[in-house]
Amino acid sequence: MIGLRYNLRWILLWVIFTQMLRVGIFILLLKLLTRMLLMRLRMWWLAQIQDSLVWTCSLDDFVSCKSTYTSLSGVRSSVFWEEDLRRLFLDCPFLRGLWDVVSSTFGHKLKLDGTCFDLWQEVMRFVFSTELKTLWQVSIITVFWVVWFFRNQSTFEGGKIIFVDALSLLWRSVREADSLQSGTMKNSVDELQILQRLHVSGRPPKAPRILEINWRPPPSSCLKVNTDEAAFGSPGFAGCAGVFRTSRGFVKGCFVIPLDVCFAFEAELVAAVYAIDYAWTFGWCRLWLESDSTFVVDILHSRYCKVL
Repeated sequence: MIGLRYNLRWILLWVIFTQMLRVGIFILLLKLLTRMLLMRLRMWWLAQIQDSLVWTCSLDDFVSCKSTYTSLSGVRSSVFWEEDLRRLFLDCPFLRGLWDVVSSTFGHKLKLDGTCFDLWQEVMRFVFSTELKTLWQVSIITVFWVVWFFRNQSTFEGGKIIFVDALSLLWRSVREADSLQSGTMKNSVDELQILQRLHVSGRPPKAPRILEINWRPPPSSCLKVNTDEAAFGSPGFAGCAGVFRTSRGFVKGCFVIPLDVCFAFEAELVAAVYAIDYAWTFGWCRLWLESDSTFVVDILHSRYCKVL
């Protein structure tokens, strides 16, 4: 059968196909080995060479957007701005002028030898009326904002920094803040002069309402205790007090109790509780309790309270 023609052709094709298959596998393996070798050579080459681009502004081998912009941009500010907070907001001669104007306007000298946090603590220590306190704090915050605004204008848009423009922007913001607040001024010449320098109309406080209060003596057989409270805010730190008097007006005893943060009616209620407790402790069985809080009086008169 080998001598037949079609069998010889089939055997020839089979031999050619197997040879081509072997050559293809060999070429495929050769390509794979070549690729692996080139990859290893590339990794070795990258490990041997150094970076071709050196960022002179980076000190910690990290490149930020700010340093990239500073290195590549041709925009330069007319004022040398340091990125340190202290040098940016306190030590710059341009800002020293703003701080001096604010200090002279409000009549308080600011110490600029510390940090920004120290400056804000010093600002909060000065005592003003409610109207001037808001304007004082707004002026300090606006100085920081004006500095940052003009810095960005100079750095990114190439604008010029003009002291008069910064000062007008500062006082314009202060006057706008005054129109939005509801604080009042003190009746003093110093605050009136400050408001005149700011070109702001002062708002005097409302006249106090005077109430006539008459102390009525208790019967001869009992004591009368008057309680009161004070709270710095609602809620806020509070305290209560009480005074025991006889029917002839002589003081029998008194107490003052500091309290934590609570509401005003809580302090009134605590004052009544302490007054009743002290009266029971000292054997004063007949007690007339007088309080400014109708809430406390209603509780003591209710059927759920068996004290009176």
